[in-house]
Amino acid sequence: MTSIAQPFGDPYDEQARHWFMSEKNRVVAAARLSKHAILDDIPDNDFIPIEKIRNYSGPFASMNRLVVHPDWRGRGISVLFDKIRLQAAFDMQCHTIIVCTFEKRSLDLINLGFQRVVKFDFSVRKSYPPYDFIKEPHFLLVYQCY
Repeated sequence: MTSIAQPFGDPYDEQARHWFMSEKNRVVAAARLSKHAILDDIPDNDFIPIEKIRNYSGPFASMNRLVVHPDWRGRGISVLFDKIRLQAAFDMQCHTIIVCTFEKRSLDLINLGFQRVVKFDFSVRKSYPPYDFIKEPHFLLVYQCY
């Protein structure tokens, strides 16, 4: 049986910046960055423990929707997209960059200057597809641009 993925998106897709990497007309990785004047407007703010970062100033950039095909993992693509999105956030004059990710990914971000703010259980805070598969704890990280 063939399974066809349902389209996935949110209202931020239209105003966000997107990057992708392809090979032979097949997307192998993608990432997104969105800019927000206030913290309450960042994507998925209903599950991110934003109460822990109320003291940070905007405008805010949210680095999210990073995906890399399993065959392409371990080649530094995630870090490449992180660096590209960091530069884009600087260019957009954001003051604070926000990322939520699992522990292993957070180590790459810490090496780029991000700081862990809080560890939280993603599955407790949000329960609907396509997030149901996420079982491991996540970290909220920030990067201050000034």
